[in-house]
Amino acid sequence: MLPVVILAAMATYYVTTGRAPDSPPDLAVAVDLPHEDELALGLESYRQIVSGSQVLAAGRFVDTVRDVGKRIASLAGAPGVDWAFTVIESDEATASCLPGGKVVVSSGLAPATETPAGLAVILGHVMAHALARHGAARIAHAHVVPLGSLAPGTPGADLDVATRRLVMGAFGVGSRFGVLRPFSREHEAAADHMGLLYVARACFDPTEAPRVWERMPPEFLSIHPGQAARADDLRAWMDDALAIGREHCGAPDSE
Repeated sequence: MLPVVILAAMATYYVTTGRAPDSPPDLAVAVDLPHEDELALGLESYRQIVSGSQVLAAGRFVDTVRDVGKRIASLAGAPGVDWAFTVIESDEATASCLPGGKVVVSSGLAPATETPAGLAVILGHVMAHALARHGAARIAHAHVVPLGSLAPGTPGADLDVATRRLVMGAFGVGSRFGVLRPFSREHEAAADHMGLLYVARACFDPTEAPRVWERMPPEFLSIHPGQAARADDLRAWMDDALAIGREHCGAPDSE
């Protein structure tokens, strides 16, 4: 009976701990990765991306990413997060938010987003993944990180190449830096829901959400599956998002 008892205890732990406060009430996100280790992994991954990429320091898309990102971050309910918005040169259409608020967007995402409102939809989504600790939940479930190699609170994690790729994949970083691992349907729905509300509160037009997802190219959709269900969910939540937009902003900003 001992293995059964242990298995039951583990299952109970995973469905009752680590739930992010901003997640929908019916979603439990299990996390057994200490938050300080998660932040260390996020910073290590961010440094790896920056060191291996051409970072764009200026330009219209760079300015838009920073402006839109700051608007969403200001109301995301995450005090103390050191947000940073970085654009890298890449033909891939990718965006990710690493633990600790480091957002990385590729220049190849610009054509698909088209407008600041479209960009807000994507940034709100990836920032919601990070704030809800979905990457940490995937790491916890897969047990891919040798936590013994991490000193709590140490920003630079001494990870081997294979583990680093797995970590980046868990955090949703693109194929150039990690193994593409689709998020679960539950995590996708939670990030869509949270991100849609961020868009509305930041005074962007939430009705852009279904349209921008329909424009996303295959490389982005490969780690954000479930397009039909996503569109249905977004439309089901739209009345609430529009009400939030009217309450906070009056007419939403569609451009």
